[in-house]
Parts: sequence; structure tokens; C-alpha cells
Amino acid sequence: MPYKTEWMIPERVVHQRLYDELTAHEFRARHNELYALAEQMTRPICCIIDTRDVQRIPPLTDLTRYVIEQTSHPQIAWVAVIVTRPLFQFIVDLLIRMNRYRDVRMVASMAEARGFLSSRVPDLVWPVELHENTH
Repeated sequence: MPYKTEWMIPERVVHQRLYDELTAHEFRARHNELYALAEQMTRPICCIIDTRDVQRIPPLTDLTRYVIEQTSHPQIAWVAVIVTRPLFQFIVDLLIRMNRYRDVRMVASMAEARGFLSSRVPDLVWPVELHENTH
């Protein structure tokens, strides 16, 4: 699978790193994996979705159809999506607007993602090694 899901801050912040070529099936699987983690939590979590290493995404029609069918999960409080490529920025912005997500912010770096989440959830404590390793 061209993505990896792991806790950045245990039971508080999930990090999903996407890379290479992502198919529609893998996009759905990534989303379902995030929702499955959220289901296990007793309090809301945050998520950082890092798309900087993605080479190709599913067709816009597939993404649009899938995003329109989805609803926000009540256990996912805030999402920061790291996007640096102009075409991906356009697509992510379009998908956010189409679904009227208010809890999703597009950012350009890991530092900006951490800053956004910290501004929304002030009690987040980031591991020291994250201050050095921003990818």
C-alpha cells in the first residue's frame, strides 16, 4: 500500500503519509483505516495527512464521488493536509469546499500542520524528535 498510518502522538494525533501512486481503492482503504482508529477512541483525535511524496492520485471523478459520499467522523476533531504541488493543492481545496469541511486545513509543511493542530488543541504535547525531523 502506498500509505502508512501511525500515531504521531499516541491516541491524540494520527499521521498518514501517502506516497508513490495512489489508486482509488487505496485512497478508500486509507480513509477507512483512519475511521477505524477513530472508532476505538474515547475522545476526538487529530490527523496529519502528508501528500508530499505522492506521485499520482486517482482520477478526480473517483475522488469527488468518494468524498461526497463521506461524512465527517465525530471522533476526528481537526485534520491538516500537507500539500505542496499546485495541482494537488487545487484538487484538495476543491474536495474540501465540495464537502464543506470546516475542520480541515491545507498546509505546506509538517511544522505548519503541527502549528495548526496546536492552535486548535492547545494541550497537544509533541515528541521532541518531531521538532528536528520535519521531513
